[in-house]
Amino acid sequence: MMPPFATKKAPIRHLFRGTWFSVAEIAAATGMSVRTIQRRLENGVALDMPRRTPGPKRKRYEFRGCSLTIKEIAALTGWSVTKTRTRVSGNRVLEGEDMHMTDLLKDNLVLLTFKGRTDTVAGWSQRLGITDATLRNRINRGWSIERALTEPPMRPNERFVFKHNRRVIRRIAATFRACPDLAEFLA
Repeated sequence: MMPPFATKKAPIRHLFRGTWFSVAEIAAATGMSVRTIQRRLENGVALDMPRRTPGPKRKRYEFRGCSLTIKEIAALTGWSVTKTRTRVSGNRVLEGEDMHMTDLLKDNLVLLTFKGRTDTVAGWSQRLGITDATLRNRINRGWSIERALTEPPMRPNERFVFKHNRRVIRRIAATFRACPDLAEFLA
């Protein structure tokens, strides 16, 4: 209860649509909550603006003669959104016979031919059970295609032994020095 000498403070009025209104009156007129109106006044946002500004337009792709978004195509075909995105080529989504050409559309495509069969690095890795990273590393290091595709990958313990032996050989080789009297010895 307020003391008898205190008077109730009049609400602050704000100019809205050419007339002065209180926050509660503006909220009632716009259908927004009082808190939303207060936040907009604090942040300097116009009171007549829509509640949310629309986001960017979704990119549309040509698919089966229609212009659809990725999510719409995924729902229509039963594919995942990720799979649908992998099938995008320019402004269309490929399916069926067009999909055979998708590998040829990729920029980083590497085709390998071995024993009359041509396939991508990913195809060879699936066929041989060797990771495509291993195959790419072998090819980038200058291995022949035959060696890269036929040599099995090292097991982790083999790799440890290989690295250990390499260190030992380097240490031994570092101790050898050229003999200055070698020319006299060989003559």
